[in-house]
Amino acid sequence: MTNFWHALRDPVLRLTAIRLTLAAMIAIIAATILGMSNPWWAAMATWMIGQPPRGLLLERSLAQIAGTIAGAIAGLMIALTSQIAVEIGLLALWLGGCCGLANTLRHQRAYAAAVAGLTASVMVSLTAGTTIDLAHFAMSRIGDTFIGVAAVIGVAAISDQGRASTAPFDRIDDAIARGLRLAGATLRLEDDELHVLEAEFLSLLAVISSTAEDLAAGSWQARGYLKTQRNLLAGLLDLVVLTRLIRRVEGNLEPGTPLHLLQSELDGLATLLDTHGTFETDALRAVASRLTSKYPELSDLLADLVDEVESIGADQAAIALKAADHRGHSLGATSRIVPRSDKYAMRNAVARGVAIISLSGSIWLTSGWEAGRFLVLGASILTALFAMLDEPLPLVRQALAGGMVAVLAAVGWRLEVIPAVGHHWISLALTVPLFFMAAHLQAKRSAMFLGLTFNMFFAVMSRPVEMMPAAPMAVTGAGLMLVAGVMLSYIFYRWLIPMTAYHKRRNLEASIRFELAAISRRRGGPWAVRHLARLRHLVLELSVRTRSNAALGDAMSAMSMGHIVYRMGRVSSGQGRERLREYGLAQIADPISDPAALARDLRSRNVAGATGRLEGRLISLMSQELDARPKIFTTR
Repeated sequence: MTNFWHALRDPVLRLTAIRLTLAAMIAIIAATILGMSNPWWAAMATWMIGQPPRGLLLERSLAQIAGTIAGAIAGLMIALTSQIAVEIGLLALWLGGCCGLANTLRHQRAYAAAVAGLTASVMVSLTAGTTIDLAHFAMSRIGDTFIGVAAVIGVAAISDQGRASTAPFDRIDDAIARGLRLAGATLRLEDDELHVLEAEFLSLLAVISSTAEDLAAGSWQARGYLKTQRNLLAGLLDLVVLTRLIRRVEGNLEPGTPLHLLQSELDGLATLLDTHGTFETDALRAVASRLTSKYPELSDLLADLVDEVESIGADQAAIALKAADHRGHSLGATSRIVPRSDKYAMRNAVARGVAIISLSGSIWLTSGWEAGRFLVLGASILTALFAMLDEPLPLVRQALAGGMVAVLAAVGWRLEVIPAVGHHWISLALTVPLFFMAAHLQAKRSAMFLGLTFNMFFAVMSRPVEMMPAAPMAVTGAGLMLVAGVMLSYIFYRWLIPMTAYHKRRNLEASIRFELAAISRRRGGPWAVRHLARLRHLVLELSVRTRSNAALGDAMSAMSMGHIVYRMGRVSSGQGRERLREYGLAQIADPISDPAALARDLRSRNVAGATGRLEGRLISLMSQELDARPKIFTTR
């Protein structure tokens, strides 16, 4: 309670809570005056959208509308069957599909899928077995959403709600400079120091990648440069990998050797970028040429390194041009980071949605209890919303607590307050303090779902502008079933079909191994390039979900292995190609139960026959990665 009153004095949180409450009140009043069937649903739209920065607010509002329309149409089609058992079965399939999409899609597209599932559940659970006009109910649901969206946008405009405080590309120059310095440091630092720097850098790239789309929301120009930014991040990731491979091939060299010139030049480029906002690569190319003449075995890696730095410079210049005059820029046709869906999590999300609705619907049908429809409603709301998240359990617990308090308050409101006040506008006015306190919790990130669930459940159960008398048992039973639905969702997320950050990391690691195997099977062809782009995405996704240096080191090792395997596949002729396919590509294409044993086997075969040959170096690099980070390559 002390923390709550302390937060209440926070002007930012207080202003957000005022906006949320004002938008909700405007929505309910407008929906009531316009004669909407369930005006509190208009307020629910305002709470679900929230009060994000203006650009993100626009996209979230569009997602809310699109999801509501799709869900209303689906709910209407399902409800037309007029058989409750069939309706529950079809709803289970629909919600399962929406949960799978919400888990797979990104950003506001995932939110739209969740809203589509939620809306259909609202329609089916509240109309099945009743005489409610389905078309009217669907249109009212859509109308309430439009009213809620208009209220949110109107309040944002009146309060001069700003855009995101951080531009989408503010940290790019810093990331490039750090990447260039890390690439140089890779050639001289000990492994322990280097692993710390690599982990920090990978975390930075992951944060930039994961937040870019939300920060660019509302600006078509900024969105147009997202692919350029992704390609730049891919270049930085590959730059560090290339210097890792150069170091592995050549070994540790003392400062002052010709290789030290490369490190000095990379540091110099970072300094130029910090000082002048740009850099030239002529001197780097000259240094690479000198090193190639001394170390021919490094020629391909050095050439790729120079090309990578030049590509990074071109992308940086394109982004800087956009920041300077907001003009369009010709973007590259090839995306070097390609999102890859988590098929394991998607499958579980679908199964979870189908199972929860099937079970809650079966309980309702078997019991024959009218309040059982609220069991389906409570379970479906949170199942759909939490399908978007990697670790929903803490938020499900918040929702459970917020829902329980909301139901107790709503029962008291229906049975005691409404009969006492006797007028719907007085009843609505008295709810303002409750809505405001809950909105204040919602504005605080650590308690967001506590406040959101309270407002949503309290609005549904109390129906503050409906003055019809309520039967105590009916109100109490509906409230208990609503909370029981949340508990059912928690049981599935916690025990039956669990979803935690640990499970997500395991899924990502399995996907990484799949992509490595796919790269090996494609043998340097166009599809191998695409699988390498997917691998970059997975490495960044894994980096978002961990702060462990060991796990981040595993991610970098997987990225290095991807490059090694891709290079193996590009060896186009000679006896070495067959050796690589037999002893290298074939090994990675199959599940690996013991990476250390495989590394020993690769070394013992001595496939190169001579240390300077390309295939021998690639096999050596592969065995080193298997030895250094066996965990990421082990098939469980």
